[in-house]
Amino acid sequence: MSEALSGSEFKKQLLEGQPKLGLFLNSHSPTVAGQLAHSGYDWLLVDTQHGPMGFPELSAMLAGISSGGAKSMGARRRIPRSRWNPAIARLG
Repeated sequence: MSEALSGSEFKKQLLEGQPKLGLFLNSHSPTVAGQLAHSGYDWLLVDTQHGPMGFPELSAMLAGISSGGAKSMGARRRIPRSRWNPAIARLG
């Protein structure tokens, strides 16, 4: 598991074949996200598709992850074109 790395260093290590350990996070809790980010995982993927997560929770979860050593990996959500909002792209 890595210390806090820049995105480019993280990618470089992946390309060099260094394994990275992470979790899919679907608890929708900023507290849990922050605790896991400080627990030594290399990456956390926030599952925003399966559950009632809003923008405030997602923003708080990404902030919690960024305060630890883990990388947030592509927080994604399927949104119908009729409900698309550019703010979604800026969150993660």
